[in-house]
Amino acid sequence: RGEVVGASRSLSPVGLAVRFPGNKESIDCYLTSLSHTPPPPLSQKDVVSFGSFRINDELYFTGKDYLVEARSGRRKALHGARGKVIGIEPLQQSLTLLFAAGNSVSCGVDAVSREPPPRLPGGYRPGQLVYSVA
Repeated sequence: RGEVVGASRSLSPVGLAVRFPGNKESIDCYLTSLSHTPPPPLSQKDVVSFGSFRINDELYFTGKDYLVEARSGRRKALHGARGKVIGIEPLQQSLTLLFAAGNSVSCGVDAVSREPPPRLPGGYRPGQLVYSVA
């Protein structure tokens, strides 16, 4: 259950910005994924898992550093950061991860892993800007 904050900037006119308990920021939601009435209770077989992923799984973000400027602040996921699965979107093949900083980010299942990504030499991260000094 969440509270409508306003129209979605990224999904307009087919979405709303909704703030859910525990989140500091609103999340853009498609109108087709919202309802005026509570859904029926979930069974164990319903969307508590997707493939091998389940709600509350601890996963590592393996994609490029991700930063989104939202109306209510920044959302970011850094390569190698660990987060907890708090949402599953099977149709979009994505998971919503909650990170230690308190921000949540939706990312594709191809950008997460149960194991931390291998470290790059020199402490660099994929997507990081660097300068040639040679």
